[in-house]
Amino acid sequence: GFDIMWPENVTLTAGDTWTFTTFKDENASASYETEDLLTGFQGSISFDKGDGSGSVPQGVMGATFTLNNNLYGDKYELGERQRAALVPQRRATEGTLTLEFDDLDIYRMFVNGTAGDLLISVTSDEYINNSSTKYSITFRFPEVKFSGTTPTIGGEEIISTDFPFTALYDDTLSIPDLRITLTNSQSYI
Repeated sequence: GFDIMWPENVTLTAGDTWTFTTFKDENASASYETEDLLTGFQGSISFDKGDGSGSVPQGVMGATFTLNNNLYGDKYELGERQRAALVPQRRATEGTLTLEFDDLDIYRMFVNGTAGDLLISVTSDEYINNSSTKYSITFRFPEVKFSGTTPTIGGEEIISTDFPFTALYDDTLSIPDLRITLTNSQSYI
């Protein structure tokens, strides 16, 4: 069930021994959660706009994001039956926030090209093994820049607009473009 990719400068010889290590604790019994503990109804989004006000809750109607590792695994060369080595590429983390257009703060960030720190957190109502810690998952985008178009008004209904964003590496705090933190009862994934 694994795709194994070899570096370009490795010569495979019959009888070679390769060792693969996993994160699973060999002494632990493999038991996984069977309940769906996390839903979007338990989510919250906070945003640090970089203006010194700190992280504040943000009303969001919808949020999506994609992490693309940009691995081009279908790289073949003429005269070769095997794939060529994977070319290292820069990954891209992009997403969209759907907001009701009633607050100009994020729109100003879009117009001015200002970056912010976005945190999406989903926390369960259930506690882990009767402890004081709840199941949760957080997605942190430390350096978000918005793009897109100016919203238009079509009538008297709710004015909602999409704010596409690109997440960047935070040079100041040395945080990658996306940091995922999962809190559950497992010591391995």
